[in-house]
Amino acid sequence: MLPLLTLLLACPSAHQAAPSSPPWIEGEARIEAPAGGSMATLTGVAVSADAEQRRITFSLDGGTGAWVRWLDQAPVRCGSGQPVEVQGQAVLLLTLQPARAHDDAGAMTAGTTSLAPDQAQGLHLVQTCDYEGEVSWVVGVESRTALRLQGE
Repeated sequence: MLPLLTLLLACPSAHQAAPSSPPWIEGEARIEAPAGGSMATLTGVAVSADAEQRRITFSLDGGTGAWVRWLDQAPVRCGSGQPVEVQGQAVLLLTLQPARAHDDAGAMTAGTTSLAPDQAQGLHLVQTCDYEGEVSWVVGVESRTALRLQGE
């Protein structure tokens, strides 16, 4: 089974009614990369939802570190600095490191570099980086909400 990294976004009414453990975080979250680990390859991205939360699951072929935070400025592509169009009033940036989203021949390994809101429970996901051991995605949402970052 491949390692999974899951970003959970609370539905505002569910978060206020019944906080659960581990606690929801209002700002940023981080998972440290495993010591002595090699570069993980992103193999898939999926979104699901229930009444309490929306889940964005990143499938990987190894362990990696992750950092998620709300952006206060418009997202850009790594390297070029070109703006990234993303739908939503608030934008999260998720960074995986060390990681890549391509194989040795340069072919994409995750199956997609974007998910539109009608494909992703109202979220808009766009990959913004796959360069020098860093993979990042932005997530457009209706408004800032509490989040969790979990590795499995």
